[in-house]
Amino acid sequence: MVSNPIFHFPQEKLPMLLTNKYQSLEDAKDVLGEAKGISSLFFNFQKYLYQK
Repeated sequence: MVSNPIFHFPQEKLPMLLTNKYQSLEDAKDVLGEAKGISSLFFNFQKYLYQK
């Protein structure tokens, strides 16, 4: 079990994840919206994913 799951996947790696999924950060923004919203979505999804 991960002791602090929200930080299990560091936010610094988010650009790499998005580039792998969408081929570029610009394409990711076209699909998901602006960077601030993407970051918030990512953080909240992890929080939901690792809820007890």
